[in-house]
Amino acid sequence: LFLLVTFLILGQTSAGFIPKPDAANIYFDVSISSSVLVDNGRMDPYGSDPNDHRKVMVSMYFPIPKDACSYTSPVIYFTGDTAKVSNKQFFDHEDQGVFETTMMTACTATSRLVTNADHPLIILEPNVATSRLMYSALAQEWAAGGYAVVTIDHPSDASIVEFSGPNTRNETVKNSIQIDAFAPARDWNSTVQQAHDTRVADISFVINSLAEPNTLQQLLDAGGSGLKLKSSFDINNVAVIGHGFGGTVATTLGATDPRVKLSINMGGTAKLDKDTTSNVIFFGRQGASRNDDTNWPTSWKHLHGLATEYDLQGAGMFDFSDLPLICKVS
Repeated sequence: LFLLVTFLILGQTSAGFIPKPDAANIYFDVSISSSVLVDNGRMDPYGSDPNDHRKVMVSMYFPIPKDACSYTSPVIYFTGDTAKVSNKQFFDHEDQGVFETTMMTACTATSRLVTNADHPLIILEPNVATSRLMYSALAQEWAAGGYAVVTIDHPSDASIVEFSGPNTRNETVKNSIQIDAFAPARDWNSTVQQAHDTRVADISFVINSLAEPNTLQQLLDAGGSGLKLKSSFDINNVAVIGHGFGGTVATTLGATDPRVKLSINMGGTAKLDKDTTSNVIFFGRQGASRNDDTNWPTSWKHLHGLATEYDLQGAGMFDFSDLPLICKVS
């Protein structure tokens, strides 16, 4: 229901500009920041150099009380090569000019100290071969409702990752993993397994990092709002929401990581082999419900907590992302 309400709210747009969330229950503006996180305890299984540590690019959408946000500014939805790759992926030509001309609003200056102690943490996982930025409007909508939302680009798995920042070399990593973004990963081969396990490790690392005050502040500083926090996140109460292959990983984490209290899988398969009492929500679609899937019927039998399926009739795979909204405002 929450997702359905979100999609209806996002449907109210003006050409070329994603409007600020303005529903009656919205009490927050949203700061947007992006940064690199490097896992010094793990090597990159897809790295060109065997000595490369695994690193991910993350964005945080953080709720700012409206009386604490002193200035809002328009920001570009996509920039650089990410816009070109996504234009090619969804509109057939890298110079289509869709993503780099779409704008959204962010809180870029705060007037007082803000604490995040009361904001639940959501990890919003993108589909395979898709940029984390394709979920910016969804993330902003949820953050405006009081959730701190983090999106992650998984290098070699994402369509493209543009690394930049003061603590890393500028680098672009394009997709090299052959998994179809437009269909659930039902054929569970070694390529899918490695990508799945790498994502699980990436997310666990990011959750751990968000409990470290210095790392969290570094991420927020990248947004330029001057936001200063008095506490870190409660990482023992996390929701993971994922689209496509990200939904597959969300279901796994809900079943295996005790810190994840809720998982929502939007259009992905699921590969569970042990019983779990975790709370799982699955959004299917016409022709892609759990009964149409190779893995879901067996996995569903392992769910002994709250397990719910909603099927969106007439929906396409990327109707669970910002893509319908981008098409509307372009």
